[in-house]
Amino acid sequence: MKTAWGGLVLCCVAAAILGCSDNHSSDTPVADDSFGVSGKLGSGYGVAYAPPKNMFELFCAVFEPARLHADVDNGIVDKVIALRCEGGVIDSYAVEGAPEASIDAEGNFTLSLETGVDWLLVLVDTSAVDNKDKFVGYVSLQVDPSNNLLMFPTSTAASGELDLGTLDQSGDEAVSSNPADAADFSMTADELLSLAKNDDLFKMIKNVFNNYNDGVYYNLRPNFKWNGDYAGIENVFQDPAGYVYQAYDFQLDSNDGVTIDDVAGTNDHDQVSMELYPPSDVGTTNSETIYGVEAPIANVALGDVETNTEGYQEVSSADYGFYAGEGDWGLAYGFGGGSLAGAIPEGYWEYKVDGVTLGEFDCAVATPLAPDDKIYGFVPSIRVNTDEAGMITTIDIKWYSLVEGVYVEVDPSVVKYMARADFFIENNFGERRYDAIDLNEELTSATPNFEWYYGFNGSADLQAEGIGIFYNTAGVGHYFSWFREDEPE
Repeated sequence: MKTAWGGLVLCCVAAAILGCSDNHSSDTPVADDSFGVSGKLGSGYGVAYAPPKNMFELFCAVFEPARLHADVDNGIVDKVIALRCEGGVIDSYAVEGAPEASIDAEGNFTLSLETGVDWLLVLVDTSAVDNKDKFVGYVSLQVDPSNNLLMFPTSTAASGELDLGTLDQSGDEAVSSNPADAADFSMTADELLSLAKNDDLFKMIKNVFNNYNDGVYYNLRPNFKWNGDYAGIENVFQDPAGYVYQAYDFQLDSNDGVTIDDVAGTNDHDQVSMELYPPSDVGTTNSETIYGVEAPIANVALGDVETNTEGYQEVSSADYGFYAGEGDWGLAYGFGGGSLAGAIPEGYWEYKVDGVTLGEFDCAVATPLAPDDKIYGFVPSIRVNTDEAGMITTIDIKWYSLVEGVYVEVDPSVVKYMARADFFIENNFGERRYDAIDLNEELTSATPNFEWYYGFNGSADLQAEGIGIFYNTAGVGHYFSWFREDEPE
């Protein structure tokens, strides 16, 4: 009996261990029309402890505790979450209903993703108390020894599944041991590499994840601004090396229910206090103002709430450091007024309403500012095409990328994965005239909606005094503007 009992225990232990080893966790089964992603945590990560839910897991906890209490360099992980990305734009919708997969005791996971859109994968520890501690790292797909892909371009996926292999920690990334195969995404190797070289801006996704709670979100988008040479774009493309960096500011969006009357204290509403604190002192380009940990950008010294020419309500501070606008889309805020100087400081920007911290944002995690006044990511060059009378017929765009300090033209078919762009033309002679222009699907040209003339051609009210392009890449805004400066001779 003693021998038989011992044999039975050994059989049970063996069965339990085998059961634990084969128990790959998947919260989203792979469907025939979806894209399956699988992988395994490697060095630098540990699997989060979970109380045993059955006999097999109980045996795992007793006989193989190392699986549940690994030594780690970067963090404990219990889930992989996929965040949706469309045309380079990431927003609160990325977190709402995001697909996720639990990680089993061996560190394995399998995730099923919808095709037709692109995805970013992140490692999280949902047991952490502080939201900032829940985010552990980004999952990146190795393209070559020097470049990894953060965004999975599954909108063009040709393969039904992708095995990442082992994910080893490298800084804030969990890098796949299995390299990317361009054929899996219906892309060429050059296109995939170009995307990998320019998608670090997607690291801003951690701020979207960290500041979403129970359906309420706070998104803080930094907007960077450059000026080009207006005199150098008529019927010729401008060299992107000639752009001059100006400043940055922020747009904050939320669905927390605050109205413009709350912001301004109008119509019998008590005014709420809204403050954005930088992690360290930040100067401005147009005044002596310095914002800091004890001097936030705030909704103080506001003017009257007005209805602008587009029909929505807005209010701003006297120095334009704070702005709020309310329309069909809801309420959005501007902090900094296009005048925050230099680079974004490292650390977390803290957003408070009535003294309560509602959002914390690491905006230095992804910046387009490169050394020597160069620009990371995809950079546009425009050509304004005119007829004999100087009327603007179309605007063409080429896209460039910084390679070893030099701008190199890139295939626009890659840019669409990272940018959603719009043109504008404006005139401030008399009543302001503004034209918001959609780019074509290839992001290579735009046709004005109204009659416009370049320079000093045509009547004064039809002259394009300002021309610009704005695009949002991964929650980072890029403004490139060309303003007419010289008076006519």
